Amino acid sequence: MARVKIDIRKQYREQLKMFLSMSNVVRAKIRAMFKKFGKRAERLYLNTGNVNSDLYNDFSSEIYKILTQSARRVITNADLMLTRTRMTKGKEDIDPVFLEYTTSQTAQNVVAISETTRKQIQKEINTGLKTGLSNQQISKNIRNSTAFSAVRATRIARTETHTAMNFGNQKLAGRLGLNRPVKEWVSAMDDRTRTWHMNMNGKKPISIDDKFIVSTPVSGGAFVDREMMYAGDPNGGATNVINCRCFVIYHDADDVVDRPTISKLPIIDETTTTPSAEQIEPTDFGSTIPEEEVWNKSSFKNANNKYIKMLKVTPALRSVTNDRRGSFYDNSRTRINMDKDYNYDDIYGQGVWRHEMGHRVDSHASSLYSDDVIDLPKRLSSGNLSSYYALEVIDDRDNLLKKYKASASQTKILIDERNRYSNKIISRIGDKKEFKNLLTSTSFWDDIFSDGKLFSKKDFNNIFGDRKKFIEKVSKLSTDESLILLDRALKIRSANKTGILNVGTATEYDILENMSDISANVLNKSEMASFTDFVGSMTINKIGKGHSNKYFTDSELIVLNKLDNENELVFGRDGFTIDVNTNIHRNQTNEMFANYFQLATDEKSEFWLGKLKTFAPKTIEKFESIVKQVGDLAT
Repeated sequence: MARVKIDIRKQYREQLKMFLSMSNVVRAKIRAMFKKFGKRAERLYLNTGNVNSDLYNDFSSEIYKILTQSARRVITNADLMLTRTRMTKGKEDIDPVFLEYTTSQTAQNVVAISETTRKQIQKEINTGLKTGLSNQQISKNIRNSTAFSAVRATRIARTETHTAMNFGNQKLAGRLGLNRPVKEWVSAMDDRTRTWHMNMNGKKPISIDDKFIVSTPVSGGAFVDREMMYAGDPNGGATNVINCRCFVIYHDADDVVDRPTISKLPIIDETTTTPSAEQIEPTDFGSTIPEEEVWNKSSFKNANNKYIKMLKVTPALRSVTNDRRGSFYDNSRTRINMDKDYNYDDIYGQGVWRHEMGHRVDSHASSLYSDDVIDLPKRLSSGNLSSYYALEVIDDRDNLLKKYKASASQTKILIDERNRYSNKIISRIGDKKEFKNLLTSTSFWDDIFSDGKLFSKKDFNNIFGDRKKFIEKVSKLSTDESLILLDRALKIRSANKTGILNVGTATEYDILENMSDISANVLNKSEMASFTDFVGSMTINKIGKGHSNKYFTDSELIVLNKLDNENELVFGRDGFTIDVNTNIHRNQTNEMFANYFQLATDEKSEFWLGKLKTFAPKTIEKFESIVKQVGDLAT
């Protein structure tokens, strides 16, 4: 066998092009099938109040037909590509390889896909019955459910095509007649690539019959070695398989191999049919209803693409309403209600919308986990995705409260500092004019917003913006509003100078709450309020404040399962021992994620993420992981 020059970049590009082309074909077929069965399921439930087994049997038969046809086409083309590399011809037909694949993998994948479809339909039925929806509305919700979504069709098409390609390559590589056959793993090396797959690039080639050792992350921050015969091997688990774009290059150990350096990657060029993360338009939010699209375009115009991709994966809302006071996400009806006072061109309203969409993507992402699409610690049986990281929240909460716990004497120092400075200020004010001059003085606000133990001058500038514009807003306040502003300003200064954050019973001195009040009422901005609510949600308002204590404590407890000493989380119920020092409520984690999502998509996201990481480093690390894993599913 003659030595051959192997261009890793070129071979990867060729395989990627073939993969994208063939997966797009099967995706279109699955989408058409989903639409047909979605309508059929809708009619069945509307007419009978049930979705019978005949539908699921027909569903299984049709998806099996689509996937087997695809597998034959994929494996045939894989054979042609392999043999073309060395200008050889296959010695046998592909039927044995095709049959092995369909019997060992396609069949069981069809069972899993069908069962997931059944569960998702049943979930819509159960939710509808529980919330008192009509049969007509439940029927519509079934048709529009994730069971028949475009995102799911894409995920299935890509995963099945990718696995079939790599399976075929592994089984057919022996036909090449290599003297010393070896293989090596190649990944895309772009921002959609799993970091542990990036680490597989450039490793020493292994024997064609050996297994790759892929160091894979698991719950708790640990890594385990997964043995995989090829990229897409189901033995690697969903963490390694779902939406993977890695391929294996087969060659002779004596070949001359051109391996690109990291600096030359990614190795995807402009001819591919799938956009890179940088190419995704910020206004491309996937499936949306018109009202949702308008709000998204105005509210997420400054968001990083990784958050846009998470929105892209999330199915459309069923409605956007303004018929109730307050703003909230209603999961049972998949709608967002925006308070009548908020409009899509209002900066405060835009922040609120991003917050409520945070609830939406958090809730939807949990359904992806139930489908074993993304990798998470198996701690809960239900709940929003953020709830799965209650243990991290507990750690961050305990560390924060311990760090800033203030004694009675320290609180007295805080109050004394405020009174001392207040008396100094008051002595300078003789009339309303002098009072107004004080509040519109640059030197006064430079002193209030100066470097302290909790917030720096730079922090204040990021939160309150340009000093002149801030003072311009202050000058328009009424006398009563100005008096309130002065009181809050003095409390901010005293807390920042003394470094006292947890003030116990003296909650009116909470620096976060006072800063959020000024930001919201003077500047009409919601970011600081969201940050304060994030911390308040974590600590149940021991530090910060947003929602009421009752809002948190009335929701389900997420507690350690003490009965069998397993390190897992469950929603609190009778029979479980609850340690009040190691628990958190469901609404705490949900609100923390919504606030995180709002701030992470803000114009000043880098600043806010930095502050969030300071207060809750473990939690934010996990929230960022959620965004990455879910966003990887974006088309």
